[in-house]
Amino acid sequence: MKRFSLGVVAAHGVIDPFVNAGTYISFSGVPGTQPKRTLAALDLIAPVLHTLFLRTKQAEESTIDLMVLTDRQRELVDLAVMGLSDKAIASRLAISDHTVGNHFRAIYAKLGIGKRSQLIALLK
Repeated sequence: MKRFSLGVVAAHGVIDPFVNAGTYISFSGVPGTQPKRTLAALDLIAPVLHTLFLRTKQAEESTIDLMVLTDRQRELVDLAVMGLSDKAIASRLAISDHTVGNHFRAIYAKLGIGKRSQLIALLK
C-alpha cells in the first residue's frame, strides 16, 4: 500500500447467498483517525454498492432463455408472473403444492437463480 501511496485502506465484503454472489469493496485514502466510524460507514455503504452492482449485472444479463424450460415449467412461470401463490397454482393446474415446489426448484436450477422474486425481476 505504501508503494502505491494508497494511505489507509478500508475494505468490506458482502456475501449474498440468495443470488449466489458476493462483492468485495475497498476504499483507499480513508482517514485512519476514527476506525470505528469508518467501519460503521462501510457497513452502511457496502450493501448498497453490492445491490447496485447486482442490478447493473442483471441489466446486462437480463436476457433469460425460457426455451430451456419444459412447456409445463413455462406454464408455471406464467402463473407466477401473474402473482399466483404456489397453492393457487396447484389448484389451477390440479396438482399438489409439493409438485409445484418441485417444478419451481427445477426452474430455478435451469435458470441459475434461487428464488421466485429473482425470476419475476428477470421477466419484468
